[in-house]
Amino acid sequence: MVSKMIRKKEVYLGRMNGKPVGTATFDTKPPWYYTEPGYAGKFTGPDEPAIYLTALAVLPQDQKQGFAGRLLQFVEEKARASGANWLRLDCRSEVPDLVNFYEKRGFSKVGDKPVDEGEDGTYWLMEKALKNPGGNPDVKQ
Repeated sequence: MVSKMIRKKEVYLGRMNGKPVGTATFDTKPPWYYTEPGYAGKFTGPDEPAIYLTALAVLPQDQKQGFAGRLLQFVEEKARASGANWLRLDCRSEVPDLVNFYEKRGFSKVGDKPVDEGEDGTYWLMEKALKNPGGNPDVKQ
């Protein structure tokens, strides 16, 4: 699965003090299941340019040190530089700390309930606007 992602998507390895501790994988194309009933059309402006974060991982022993937030910031910067209006992902609803992680970084849940994946659990679709309405860049002081 990892080698397939490396061939077809952008995969970045994050290092801390020279040691690999995390990865971020994203693509300009939505995962295939986003076109399935239950997903399709739920995102705001579904036809607008977006980057889809498909994997973000940090080794367990290196978690809770802010590294995942830095990886996510890196992905957001790459998405903005590509001209994307949105950064999108799905997040297991059964892991509230993970959902909170994304919400604290400006992501919003899409819809009023998670999407049911049966045995795979339920997932919140989440998105973050990278531009203000009208296409003006989001400027912060």
